[in-house]
Amino acid sequence: MDLRLDETIAAVASAPGGAARAIVRVSGVKMRDVVAQCLELADGRDTAAALAALRRATVLVGTIRLAGFRQPLPCDAYIWPTARSYTRESLAELHVPGSPPLAAAVVEAVCAAGARVARPGEFTMRAFLAGRLDLTQAEAVLGVIDATEQSALDVALTQLAGGLSGPLRALRDDLVELLALLEAGLDFAEEDIEFVSRDEVCRRLEHAACRRRTATRAALAGAATRSSAWCCTAGRTSARAACSMR
Repeated sequence: MDLRLDETIAAVASAPGGAARAIVRVSGVKMRDVVAQCLELADGRDTAAALAALRRATVLVGTIRLAGFRQPLPCDAYIWPTARSYTRESLAELHVPGSPPLAAAVVEAVCAAGARVARPGEFTMRAFLAGRLDLTQAEAVLGVIDATEQSALDVALTQLAGGLSGPLRALRDDLVELLALLEAGLDFAEEDIEFVSRDEVCRRLEHAACRRRTATRAALAGAATRSSAWCCTAGRTSARAACSMR
């Protein structure tokens, strides 16, 4: 994947199919310019001036004019002008009526205004590179998207909320602290100072190993919910076997 982080990207961010609302997400350094060219505010203000004045997340109500459509499209634009967004870039979510052709037309409009179509997973990749998500949380985003059962969704949501990275981070902090105590003991070996006892070291290492095993089981459980079994039958009896497996 070409890591052109200076480009503004756009894509449909809602689920496929019809719904009450569709969401088109726009993220990047030129987000304000792109949205200003597409959105007409309902209160008559100049869109570019209104976007330039924003200092915190807000909602702008207006319409979008699309090529080939006689009537403007109602739009609620949720704007994150600062780094407090999913990607830690200037970001907008354009909420429009949930028709797939309308959402596709909005994407075409914002791309004509200077954005480009985001590659699969590019929003999450930018969130990871910016430090918004760690690697386990970025993986959990895919788990949420691919979940076909409630159990798989629950595991992915827990991981996304830090259910795996949180315990691992705490485990690392404890080991770093223990290492610091051991190094201090080596530095002052000739002094009558005991920073941490041998029994305490063994106890903390055993506790760390137990926490590591718990985290490993949680990671394997998450991987198992995302895995599916494939079975291939071959030979003259394959059709009968396939029928019996249904």
